[in-house]
Amino acid sequence: MVSHDLKRKLKAEVKNGKSSVEDRRASKQDIDEQLDAIDKITGREFKKFLAKFFKQLGFQVKRTPATADYGADLVIKKGDIKAVVQAKIQQSTVGIKAVQEVTGAIGYYQANLGLVITNSKFTENAKELAASNKIELWDRDNLKKILKKVYK
Repeated sequence: MVSHDLKRKLKAEVKNGKSSVEDRRASKQDIDEQLDAIDKITGREFKKFLAKFFKQLGFQVKRTPATADYGADLVIKKGDIKAVVQAKIQQSTVGIKAVQEVTGAIGYYQANLGLVITNSKFTENAKELAASNKIELWDRDNLKKILKKVYK
């Protein structure tokens, strides 16, 4: 079970990390262009983008193998936060499977938080399962807000 305190700490790390990220003066148009560019990259490139993003926020980042990743693409750690991240680039909504995968990855990697990050949206079933398992879901809107906070 993940505490709300850990979720708050992760959000605070993202918010407070903005001072360590280069080129913070991106405009709204730049953020929209960045999201459009994200839509065109591969899943592997999205994982690299997120790895760099979390490193710039001061997290230790470990990329998992392309196969047999046990439901996590990244394992990030900073202080008492250890999170597994599932990255999903897709045109359609992200379903329950991604939430199930990251839920399993929490145990395997002995993490205390799970994140599923996408350039799209989540199905209602995915949202319900995530809420009952204390998994953070970052959809396109969340991703845009985070990029604005970090790059402003």
